[in-house]
Amino acid sequence: MGQSLEEPLSFMQEKVLGANKCYLPDTIKMCNEMNEYTEYFYKELVAGIR
Repeated sequence: MGQSLEEPLSFMQEKVLGANKCYLPDTIKMCNEMNEYTEYFYKELVAGIR
């Protein structure tokens, strides 16, 4: 059967949040923005569920 919602949330927290790192000067700002958005999305998702 399918997985519980807790499993993908746990995976996202452990493996995705803060994992995106860029080293090229032209991409650092974009990567930081993506990381900020991912963190915001995760917090909003968890707050809406719990």
